[in-house]
Order: sequence, then C-alpha cells, then structure tokens
Amino acid sequence: MFSYKLNRHEFFVLDDNGGNSIDSRHFGCINKRNIVGKMIYLFFPLPSIGKIN
Repeated sequence: MFSYKLNRHEFFVLDDNGGNSIDSRHFGCINKRNIVGKMIYLFFPLPSIGKIN
C-alpha cells in the first residue's frame, strides 16, 4: 500500500492491465500540461456514463 499527495494540476494515472502495467505507480504523477488527448467516453460517476459529444 502506498499514498501520493497530488499538487494542483497533477494526475495519478493507472493502466488496466494489472501487473503488466507501467503507470504512475512506476513513474509518478503527470502534470496536466503533459496530457494530450481527447475524452470520448465517460465511465465515472456512474449516473453520467456514456459517450461525450
């Protein structure tokens, strides 16, 4: 078990491939300015699940 304290604009990212993942548990937090991508589907919170327009 471990814990991280995130600063403003930092994200802790996890892969969904179990023990075969390389994610924030290995390389630490990611600053918002280093995240590039487009959200197309929302999984959480559950009442809001669905495709993003």
